[in-house]
Amino acid sequence: MGEDVRERCLREVKASQHNGRLLPAIAAPPEKKKVAHFPAVDIRTFQASRLDKTKAPSSTEPAAGAGEKPAGSALKKLSERRKTGHFSGLGAKLGIQRKKNNLVNLFKAQDEFDLEQLASKPRKPLGDYSKKIQQVYAANPASHNVEAAHAVVARMKQVAGEAKVPLDNLEDAPHSSQKMKEFWEAREDIRWSRPFFVYPIPKKVAPAKVHVEKEVEQMVEKPKWNIDVSVFHPRKEESDARDYYETEGVRKRSLNLDWKRTVGKTRFIKAITRADTGVQWGEDSVEKELVEIKTAISRAYPVLYNAYYYFCVTGTDIGESAFSMSFNQWTEFLKDSEIPHPKSKNCNMANCDNIFVVSNFEEEKSNLTRKEAAAQKLLADENDDRALMRFEFVEAVVRLAIAKHGMKTDTDDVSEAVDMLLEREIIPNLCPEATEDADVFRHERLYNEENDLVLHEHQTFLRACYNLFKQLGLKQKHSHLGMEGFLNMLEASSLLGPATGFSKREAKLVMIWSKMSVVDEIRHRNRAVSLTFVDFLEAVGRVADWISMPNPEDLEKFYDPELNPAGSPSLLYEFYTKAPTSEQERLRRASAEFGNTRTRPLHIKLSQVIEVMYYSLKAQFGGADEASVAGKLNSMARMLG
Repeated sequence: MGEDVRERCLREVKASQHNGRLLPAIAAPPEKKKVAHFPAVDIRTFQASRLDKTKAPSSTEPAAGAGEKPAGSALKKLSERRKTGHFSGLGAKLGIQRKKNNLVNLFKAQDEFDLEQLASKPRKPLGDYSKKIQQVYAANPASHNVEAAHAVVARMKQVAGEAKVPLDNLEDAPHSSQKMKEFWEAREDIRWSRPFFVYPIPKKVAPAKVHVEKEVEQMVEKPKWNIDVSVFHPRKEESDARDYYETEGVRKRSLNLDWKRTVGKTRFIKAITRADTGVQWGEDSVEKELVEIKTAISRAYPVLYNAYYYFCVTGTDIGESAFSMSFNQWTEFLKDSEIPHPKSKNCNMANCDNIFVVSNFEEEKSNLTRKEAAAQKLLADENDDRALMRFEFVEAVVRLAIAKHGMKTDTDDVSEAVDMLLEREIIPNLCPEATEDADVFRHERLYNEENDLVLHEHQTFLRACYNLFKQLGLKQKHSHLGMEGFLNMLEASSLLGPATGFSKREAKLVMIWSKMSVVDEIRHRNRAVSLTFVDFLEAVGRVADWISMPNPEDLEKFYDPELNPAGSPSLLYEFYTKAPTSEQERLRRASAEFGNTRTRPLHIKLSQVIEVMYYSLKAQFGGADEASVAGKLNSMARMLG
């Protein structure tokens, strides 16, 4: 066996006996060689063989491998020494008895022997220090690798060069705290660029992960709220707009029909011909001027549409007649718009009253086809001779424009006079309620998931209310809920009157704002003057948004269990039916007024209104719960139907 390999092995064994302290026995990690596969070597066997070289066994001792066993006490001590891994004294002598051929076989292949093979299977407490030395070199490459050392030196020079800049800056401003801070940071960089000794950190071998099949509950993503599957979805099929909002298309169709009926009147065409100079002189045809007038009307038609129905319902009429403009409401429209002038020759109050009469006049034409005659008869039956229909209101606006700004007062062109009337008098002077856009409430307050859940929860009860009170109209045709039935429902539900501060005028406004537009107000007269069920749901929402319901905290303070106990399980119902009017007014919120910003979500107020409706109707019709009350309301509706 070669001396160099043998001596290296001996030094490795000595290093293992110094309680983990590394000795500089090897200058560099040994080069990896391809080795043959030898039997596993016990480091204790190797140590015993080392002692065997210094002292050979005597002739009286049994030969190794003879099969004889030592004395009992010696065998026991040998077992203890093997457990501790330390051989000395008798233990060393007993170990000498092992066959010397183990060392011969161990170093038989000198050239192919690998030092790492020696400690391939270490025994505690001895360690594999050959591998630890390799880890030390791997953690400190600059200590044995020239290229790594050059890289460290180059890095140190670079950091030192960069530190000259903050040093020069500090010399220029020695009292600057910022310059001093930069200098000390550069100094620390120089210190940490030095190749300090790094202790190797052994890698922790993580235990292999065991795949365990678990039933993981799938997180079901909540679907986004869709109005098409809500309580509002019938509106898309029922409304003339075929939508949940008013569209430009439905407004355009309404104007086209109104204008068609307006220009079908002979007296109106004659009035345009007399008032327009261009038509009189032949510069423009009547047809062209009519197109220009219609264009001027179309630019403000949504305002005229809303204003017409506002002035219709703010009168004293209730029922179907409230959906056409009476003479008194025509006068209110003139005053609010500031159109008549007492000193005007053509547009004083008398002239304006005459325009109402002329526009309301119904012409009877002869030589009509059967279809035209049927349409004329329908118009005559539905048209109130003492009130303006919607198309008649459009005609009256054009005649007002001629009287106010035409006839060479401001212009001799009728379409220009219409623009002047709309821009100077009507649009600027109308109140906000007259120009209210119903879609704003639908978009900002009504159409959402919270309201849908509340209405869906109480849909059976609300449907029963709708079915009953649509039968209570004075002249109702029992298909939809008319104005009389709607007002009766609010009154029976304790929602109308001084207690809530909600008047009939406001209830009528709620009704027209909750309705979707009807293009043909004459042919579909019943639908034009009543509420569908979805319209009714919107109306309940608007009532809830208008009424100032007290907070639950205020009600609990008012109804003290000892001083002022409530006689009903519903404090709201008790408050609106029995509380003094002064207290009802005191707890009324300022945000209840029209046009004020609402401070509470609608679904909360909607639940409160439905609660008051339920307890009010329960007190009148009986029932144990909401379902039984709804059943009694439906039974009563069938009796009236």
